[in-house]
Amino acid sequence: MKQFASIILFATVTATTAVARIGETADQIETRYGKPNPSSDTDELGHQRNQYLFGGYKIVVTFVHGQSEREKYSKEDESLLLNEEINALLATNATEGTTWKNKVQDKWTRSDDKLVAIYFFDGILDVLTNSYHDALKAAGKKREDDKADDKLDDKPDGE
Repeated sequence: MKQFASIILFATVTATTAVARIGETADQIETRYGKPNPSSDTDELGHQRNQYLFGGYKIVVTFVHGQSEREKYSKEDESLLLNEEINALLATNATEGTTWKNKVQDKWTRSDDKLVAIYFFDGILDVLTNSYHDALKAAGKKREDDKADDKLDDKPDGE
């Protein structure tokens, strides 16, 4: 019954366009969700990251140059998102004339190739621009390279 109530609430929220969309400004998102949680911070790339609590969901939005580039959705109670909820969130982030293609299990690409969405086993749906996704991958690769360089620097001479 609790899951059914969650689906009804979420359907109502998404039907009234209360879910923010990638590309919106902080003001537009604040209009939808209210003031961000005081625990807002910066992400691994140094961009502003705000957390909002709305309708039983936790939404973490990353802003690049004043616009949303990444939105992570999860339930406040940390239960898993249902397929209906995931589909509703994807639909909200599909602009007119676009659809979502399921490339592999739990990973989607929008038909205009501007957004990617990944559902993680811990109940988080991560929707982000392809450019932000590429920046995260590049930063992760650089960290791996830096760790490898550090290991080489730690070796005694002659090895």
